[in-house]
Amino acid sequence: MRFGYRPLLIGLFSLLLVAWARGDASERIVDYLEKYHKLAETDVNGRLELADWCKRNELHQQRADLLSEVLKLRPGHDAAYIELMDADQKRFRPVDKQWAEKLLGFLGSRFHLTHSAHFTVLSDCDEQAAKMQAEAMEDTYLLYYHNVAMIGLRPMPPANRLVCVLFEKFDDYTDFLKQFEDVQNSWAGGFYSWRTNRTSYFQDRDNPALQEVRDKIVELEVSNKVLREEMDSLSGGQTAKRLKVQDQIKHNNAMLEHINKRLDYVGRLATLSKTRHEAAHQLLFNSGVQKRGKGYPFWLAEGLAIMFESVDSTGRAGPSLVNTYRLSTYRRLERDGKLVPLANLLREAPRDSDPVEVVAGRYAQAWAVTHYLWNKHPRQVAVYLKNMEEKENPDWGRLFTACFGEDINALEVAVKAHIESMPQPQPMARP
Repeated sequence: MRFGYRPLLIGLFSLLLVAWARGDASERIVDYLEKYHKLAETDVNGRLELADWCKRNELHQQRADLLSEVLKLRPGHDAAYIELMDADQKRFRPVDKQWAEKLLGFLGSRFHLTHSAHFTVLSDCDEQAAKMQAEAMEDTYLLYYHNVAMIGLRPMPPANRLVCVLFEKFDDYTDFLKQFEDVQNSWAGGFYSWRTNRTSYFQDRDNPALQEVRDKIVELEVSNKVLREEMDSLSGGQTAKRLKVQDQIKHNNAMLEHINKRLDYVGRLATLSKTRHEAAHQLLFNSGVQKRGKGYPFWLAEGLAIMFESVDSTGRAGPSLVNTYRLSTYRRLERDGKLVPLANLLREAPRDSDPVEVVAGRYAQAWAVTHYLWNKHPRQVAVYLKNMEEKENPDWGRLFTACFGEDINALEVAVKAHIESMPQPQPMARP
């Protein structure tokens, strides 16, 4: 048997390169630690110089740690903040082995972990689905920090990796919410808990709202089984009957392919939308813009998250984008005379027992108000959010009027005009 020497040499050379690269990285870490331990506790310039050295040597985690220390010592350091954001985007946050093992054992053996740069997904879905969710959260991460900084705020990187729990089935998701998050309502398609600092949601292919579609799939599959049994029972002389049954099976298969494609498409869009929505909640509470344990007005908390949930056909996303689903819902409510007065929206929240349609309407109006304020009065939004965090028990109404004016009726007119100026949503493209 002949043995090719060229592949062997190439393989050995590759292994040597990997070993060299690992050794080089280890040496750089040792160099970093030696330099770091020589720094005085309050040495800002020394930390900035070492952060620059880390940047040149691609030690982005260590660079981010140094720049975070600089900002604790000198909170208003603009250059350090800009560099920190750059380092944070380039690093892959380390995964602590004990932490990962504990998380992996949280829900049982069928769950697995998927790590992205800043997030960890605990899921019982297939690996591709988990990776897709992690990628959507990473996209939201970049989008969030860019847009929040654009209005004049300084969101800080989370202290640790952020965790989300993704379920294949709706019933498993609702059981999890009842058992671990003490949440029971009929409309929470996704959930962020500031208490546990986790997001959780399920694959929308299993959404109860799509039950009729799944029932149709089962009906067609049962029909095919019956038709195949019928065809097996036919004698050799029943050719015409056999051809008729074959045509029916072919027709059923075509319908099954079409329905499954549409169900996958709609389910994927819905799942990714709420993934971005819940990731935005998680980032708001882990970047210093909002505080865990502190209650916020419904319209603001949900309006901010909705701003990050949709992506258009060209890949654009963010607070300036028109959310076509929320826009359609808002316009339907307006047409039917069911919009909640703005003064009520600012102080009320949906109840857990409210029908899904009522809740969807409140979310649409929360988006409309937040979209108007963010895009037309961004600096006031920044001041409003800053003032919120500076006050322990703020008077929400007084804080709102101090930033956006006391004439709520005039503001309501302006919001409606803003929404009216938006283009008519286009029908969802077919896959």
